[in-house]
Amino acid sequence: MNILTLMERSMNDAHDALYGSICDSSSAPLALFMVISATLFVGIIIGFFVGIKHHHYSTESAQILVDKNNRGPHGNEADDNDGSVAVLKGALQLIAQLYNLPTSSSPNKSMVTCNDGKVVLCQTPQQLSQLLLEHTSSSFSLHTNNNDKNSTVESQQNTLLHLLSLLQKYSVNTSNPYFFNQLYGRVDPVSLAAELVTVACNSTSFTYEVAPVFVLIEQEVMKHFAKLVYGDLAESEEDGKLNGIVLPGGSYSNLMSLHVARYSWRTANGYVYTQNEPAESITNDCCMAKNILEEDEAPTESSSSSSEEEDEDVYDAASSDENEEKKEADHHVVSPISRTPRRRNTRSPHSPPAQMNHNSTPHKMNQNHPDLVAFVSAEAHYSFSKAIAVTGINYHNLIKVPTLPDGQMNPAELHKAITRVKQEGRIPFFVAATAGSTVRGSFDNIEEIVKICRAHEEEEETLLNYPQDSIIRHKIWVHVDGAWGGSIVFSDRPDLKSLCKGLSQADSFVMNPHKMLGTPIQTSAFVTKHSHILQQTNSTKAGYLFDSRKIGANYDLGDATFSCSRRADAVKFWAMWKYYGLSGLAQRVEDKVDVLRTLVEKVEESDAFMLACQPWPFNVCFYYLPRRIRVMLQLCGISTKTMMISAKTTDGGDDGTTTTTYQDVSLPDDISMELSKISVELKLRLHKAGEMLIPYQPISNQKADCFRLVLSGKKKFDESDVHHLMHVMDKYGADL
Repeated sequence: MNILTLMERSMNDAHDALYGSICDSSSAPLALFMVISATLFVGIIIGFFVGIKHHHYSTESAQILVDKNNRGPHGNEADDNDGSVAVLKGALQLIAQLYNLPTSSSPNKSMVTCNDGKVVLCQTPQQLSQLLLEHTSSSFSLHTNNNDKNSTVESQQNTLLHLLSLLQKYSVNTSNPYFFNQLYGRVDPVSLAAELVTVACNSTSFTYEVAPVFVLIEQEVMKHFAKLVYGDLAESEEDGKLNGIVLPGGSYSNLMSLHVARYSWRTANGYVYTQNEPAESITNDCCMAKNILEEDEAPTESSSSSSEEEDEDVYDAASSDENEEKKEADHHVVSPISRTPRRRNTRSPHSPPAQMNHNSTPHKMNQNHPDLVAFVSAEAHYSFSKAIAVTGINYHNLIKVPTLPDGQMNPAELHKAITRVKQEGRIPFFVAATAGSTVRGSFDNIEEIVKICRAHEEEEETLLNYPQDSIIRHKIWVHVDGAWGGSIVFSDRPDLKSLCKGLSQADSFVMNPHKMLGTPIQTSAFVTKHSHILQQTNSTKAGYLFDSRKIGANYDLGDATFSCSRRADAVKFWAMWKYYGLSGLAQRVEDKVDVLRTLVEKVEESDAFMLACQPWPFNVCFYYLPRRIRVMLQLCGISTKTMMISAKTTDGGDDGTTTTTYQDVSLPDDISMELSKISVELKLRLHKAGEMLIPYQPISNQKADCFRLVLSGKKKFDESDVHHLMHVMDKYGADL
């Protein structure tokens, strides 16, 4: 007998009882109450069992839908209905064409072929606009809406796929071996695969909560990169904090280096106070104090009549500020900087600030904003000029140090510049060395630069007579911009490793894997040996994002950067490193160096080419010399064999190697003017023909623009390509 039959009999018995009680009027009220109670009880029981059965059915149905679509009850129906997934499939076929990959289905008939093996199908802006924006049937223009009521899903798919194929066809083919124009090139397939998967995941690497795998991968790759750069000097990673982070490009990283250096100097020298507490618990106002209200005007001499009155005013104002800060903290509002009146600063800018009182309110400013000065090489990247402007440092406080004839920063000139700045009452706080300059490819002497900076620091500490136990130190932050040449750290070859001697002593370093190694643009690995400094400098501790109660909160990365939403660029760097290993990446770097040495040898052997400056491992700068220019050089007594440099081979010493030194020789003005015209015209001819994209660029110590050749990305380039390059240039330039 099932439960429903039993409940039915109970209802019948209740009915009989009710009928009997009605006949007996004396017991009618009690019987009615009993029947109503029984009815409610039975109804509850029935509802309970029916509900269980319905829930079981619903759960099974929902599970079937989830298992079928793996996306819940709706799955991808929204995408399938509008045909957008088919567009994605067609676009993946376009990507496959770049790598000659077989596809399971034939390409959409509306898609055009690639650019016929050329570097670019050169069009003027007017020609390309007419071709792409004014075509009647399918146009890039957004002026008219092609998605009208009469169009079908299939026609919309075909139109967009056709436009995407045109986009690819008329774009520059940076995978072509004769694309030399910029410091990037063919994308590594493994890194591209990681990029595609990462993009499809569509998450941002700012908290562990939303990007657990991406966050762990970034910490893993940056931990090993920091060890590669700093070795045992890299500080502990036990608490999950980073020594580095992946940023969107070298310019961004150089800006970060200045930003961190300024914060580090101001904190170390008492301009921004922090309480005596762990670095990770530093408050928002302490971390951001240096970014807001950088200059706080000191009171005038007439603002107080005596030192006693000044001290009293400071005390009262500080107490008031502390009360206000407490009120603001209760409302989760943080005051950027305490408005504590300060005694007029009559000391020298080099006078030591008062000793830090750890019981004082955080981030109190005890002096006027210092006159900080940064130093870079005359060959340094232009991003430092922009970074100075963004950080609010006076543009005239960026000093460009002259270089040696080979393009290196002149250490003696750096020493003179720092000394002069100190004598003027200004404060040197930042020096950027370059590991692979943009044009020459020169590497600064990092070890010598660090030595000069540390010597000036010791001089300051002795001069100011800091107590031995003082935490205050005058600090010059040394940054190494290896955006281009920094990939050299992967190699153990002595001839390459020696170029970065002293790197482990630098405070920060940047390398762009998207340049020499070939990850998709943009990937920039910024690393510093100072643990927690990125969090301390950038943290705002936004409560709606960063909450210690969440899973993995101590792994969050967002507070270590300027930005919130941030691409998971570390994944493509990690994938390439994981696949090829350290030795594979080292081989990629070394192969480029060897091929470029072959190019140097061929240029030296040819009468039609001449080196423009000393060749560095990753850059070769040269001139193409038509016959008439060679005649002009001969009339001036300049041999193309000795070229633009005076070479001298000297004994290298105990290791048996030899060292070649160079000195630039300037060309006469008339020849320089002609060579510049030739470089421009030859580039234009090669560009229009689609044969090659190679830049002409100005070079220090010379008046003539020269060609610069670099091998970036995963480019296959060997001796046969060297011959082809020289042949093509001679073919298009012989009559110039």
